[in-house]
Amino acid sequence: MSTPWFSAQSWTFRIESADRQIVEAFANLLVDMAAPDTDLVDGHVFTITPTESATLSEGSQMVTVHLDGALLYPTLAIGSVASHVMIEINQRAANSLDRGFPLHAGAVASKVGAIVLPGQSGSGKTTLTTALALAGNGFIADELTVIGHDSLSAFPYGKPVALRPATVDLLQSSIDRLRRPGWTIEQDERFVAPRDLGQVCADPVPVACVVFPTF
Repeated sequence: MSTPWFSAQSWTFRIESADRQIVEAFANLLVDMAAPDTDLVDGHVFTITPTESATLSEGSQMVTVHLDGALLYPTLAIGSVASHVMIEINQRAANSLDRGFPLHAGAVASKVGAIVLPGQSGSGKTTLTTALALAGNGFIADELTVIGHDSLSAFPYGKPVALRPATVDLLQSSIDRLRRPGWTIEQDERFVAPRDLGQVCADPVPVACVVFPTF
């Protein structure tokens, strides 16, 4: 089984697995990254294969992950799959850019323009990006914000936001998805599709300000 094709900036991919639940989970979480060309046949393929013998502990399923046939992870707990695959997607999206430069940042569209929130892991940028989107600002991107070389605009990137347990506890009353059990592949972090936060930007937004959150 396989998901539809998705676009991470100009890098196109899909997920394949014999496990229907893995495919359904990724199709659900990555819905805002759908490739515009539904007839696309040339792209990259993640293959996720459940293993029968290796277990982390009783009841913990392990998987292997390949990309275009090359081994990425020989043994990975199934609850970590979403987190690790999202990291791989972000890295390749950043490396494939031809229209701007990448920032490790979130971004939302306010009434005056894009608010860009760069910061190190754990600085609170994802929590703040998510909260601002829930407050009515348009979602542009989380973790990877691309700024155009000439326009200095922030380009939309529909990757789901990755929320750690403390942020889930803080925001679950405002996000219906977080009040439901997570998919098996997202036990390390919970993922929320941008559309679940409100308005999702479809076009680049001129940058109005840059804010450096510190937690």
